[in-house]
Amino acid sequence: MDNITKRQQRILLVFLETKQFLTSQKLSALIHLSTKTVRNEIKALNQVIEEFAFIQSQPAQGYHLIIKDEKKLEYFKRTFNGEWDAFIPSTPLERAYYILGLMLKEKDFIKIDDISEMLFIDRTSVSRSLKYIRECLERFGLQIIQKTGKGLKIVGNEFHYRQCMSEYLYHKPETLLTEIGKNDDFINKLKEVIYEDGISMPERVFHNFIIHIQVQMNRILDQCFIEFTSQEQKQIENEYEYLVAKDVARVIHHYFHIEFSREEIDYLTIHILGKKSNSTSAIESCINNQLKKEIDDIVLQMLNRIDDVFNIDFKDDMYLRKAIGIHINPMENRLKFNTYLRNPLIYAIKEKYTYAYLMSLEAWKVIGNYTDYINIEDEIGYIAIHFQYAIERKKRTHLKKRVLLVNDFSVATSELLSFSILRKYKDKLVIENTISVSEIKSYDLSKYDFLITTVPIYQELQIPIIKINPIISNKNLDLLKRQLDNHNQNLLIDYIKKDDIVDIDGDSSEQILERIYQRESISYDDFYHLSPLNGFELSNQIAIHYVKANKDKSSLSIYSLPKQVIWKNKFVKIVLLLKIGNDSERMLDSLSTFLSKSKNIDILIQESCLDAMYNYIQEMSSYHS
Repeated sequence: MDNITKRQQRILLVFLETKQFLTSQKLSALIHLSTKTVRNEIKALNQVIEEFAFIQSQPAQGYHLIIKDEKKLEYFKRTFNGEWDAFIPSTPLERAYYILGLMLKEKDFIKIDDISEMLFIDRTSVSRSLKYIRECLERFGLQIIQKTGKGLKIVGNEFHYRQCMSEYLYHKPETLLTEIGKNDDFINKLKEVIYEDGISMPERVFHNFIIHIQVQMNRILDQCFIEFTSQEQKQIENEYEYLVAKDVARVIHHYFHIEFSREEIDYLTIHILGKKSNSTSAIESCINNQLKKEIDDIVLQMLNRIDDVFNIDFKDDMYLRKAIGIHINPMENRLKFNTYLRNPLIYAIKEKYTYAYLMSLEAWKVIGNYTDYINIEDEIGYIAIHFQYAIERKKRTHLKKRVLLVNDFSVATSELLSFSILRKYKDKLVIENTISVSEIKSYDLSKYDFLITTVPIYQELQIPIIKINPIISNKNLDLLKRQLDNHNQNLLIDYIKKDDIVDIDGDSSEQILERIYQRESISYDDFYHLSPLNGFELSNQIAIHYVKANKDKSSLSIYSLPKQVIWKNKFVKIVLLLKIGNDSERMLDSLSTFLSKSKNIDILIQESCLDAMYNYIQEMSSYHS
């Protein structure tokens, strides 16, 4: 047990979670190591677990775990389950987080040599980690100072220091529950007091609140106190939540004998202000009432921006307007005091509700003066949920496909054709207009789902084309049914050209994005294109960025990196650049469908041959068509 590293532990857990064979390439992608390192680590791991298990290599299939003694395995697992801090971090990102945690906990200076000895790495590796640590600290307005003979120390505003501690010490999956969180009597009493004071907090928000209280108590015990100006105090103490914070402080004093000063109660107030919950019933009760004009104006600006970029109009969706407006109210307090409401579903929202998340990114630009806010993405994720709900409602009310009929025969033929189609499929489509083939060039096709034609059309259009006979047959009707059924299965290959799958290299996300924008000949705003407002990372080594493509057909480019690069908090191997046109919803549907299958993601990440990557996407499209 004492000899197992965190890297080896991760490999073992992967095998314990699956009964399948795993190739070294698959393991490499899962745990972000080279295949050679994977093989070496498996060899070393087998020596550690030889008493109860063995990882065997099977030609042409890969590795799989053979368990020799279940009882010894269970005992071994219990010795390290939850005790993640006992393991030495092995990847650059893990080392950076580990060192940051050490420095945040340390009141005094800490030497690089001491860190090197603790992690069994050289000074150069520590220095590399410090580069990433400085970037993390910069988000919180903190910095590292260095003194000869003393070492390194994090310095900065106490408020931001606490925010940073909350993020990096207690919000990691490997971190144990906070000490005060283990005290059931305290937790129950605190929930009771907050509820009686009329404050509603969902469980995940309450857990976040507990983390901030834990950090606050730790800092008070370390004689590190918060400070506010008299004007800030007056502003905070005018809020009802200040009275709630005084009740919370009394509960903390009763259980832990820590006295909260006036400033520390103000600090509690800020976190309560930002963590109040808005329920569905609150939104519904507000539907017939008016939002404050200044709030409604902000919401309308958001919706106008979305209409301009994504060509989707939500302005008449009063439920959405009120929902976002009500969300903005406590969010304003979080922005004002630079606190944040952590979003535990952020990566799931990005991956499952990509279209809604992109809309939220664009909407946030209306309040773009908050781009320095600590956790923009968490707030954007919550807004995305409201947009996703609006999208689903819109789909329910627009189930019928909008069709344009092209016919160069007589008017009577067009009427008979329309009647025959609608008699069969009136619940699935509506024929909104009939035109001749010569009118297509000057016709706005953006509002139609597809085009049915009785004559050949040789030009490339932005919507699908279905060719039928002027006198429609059963065969034509069957073809139409298949097209209608397949219309929802948007295919990724429709939005990718072979030349738009490209190898690109760079040492940082900024450098890679700069090169992508240069290749695409995209003019951009220096402020926005490198900010979180034009892109995001997923949890599967993929980053997504987007630009507006006016009214042109949507498309995307795939950029493959030769090595993983730390984007923000995740490693990235593939960058997808989305060019948002007037059919962006279909493109995003096709992308979400493609990325929902782990095999497809594996191909993108592991395939080094660009032609093979394109052929695979094409093959998958043929399979579904």
